[in-house]
Amino acid sequence: MNFDKTKFVLHAGLAFGAFHHFIYNPYKAGSLHGVGATVKAGLAGLFTVHELKLAKADAESSPTLCKLAAPFDAAGAAVTGALAKIKGGKATDQDINGVSSAVDAVQNDSKADGVAVPDQVPSDGQLASG
Repeated sequence: MNFDKTKFVLHAGLAFGAFHHFIYNPYKAGSLHGVGATVKAGLAGLFTVHELKLAKADAESSPTLCKLAAPFDAAGAAVTGALAKIKGGKATDQDINGVSSAVDAVQNDSKADGVAVPDQVPSDGQLASG
């Protein structure tokens, strides 16, 4: 169980960190524009979805963590749904806040169930490798 929990915290933390650091915070600061920021946000979105899938699989493989798995699909779908708008520069406050609510709900639910998952900001290499 400890290894599943360790992997879960790692993958979920990377997902949360990628979303907050490369998408949510730049959008809220008004700096999610230009080719470089948009490309990085797109990579971060894909990375976030990938890490959410891995964290969900880790949760499902553990009897202790399995109750945490369900909301990961909604968070991944929210990120995927916003990616096209982000890439096209047409994301709205409602889009970004909706994704943030879904991601934050997973993070808060995990903490409420005794598994605190702090944001872990992935490196550029991690983003690029997916």
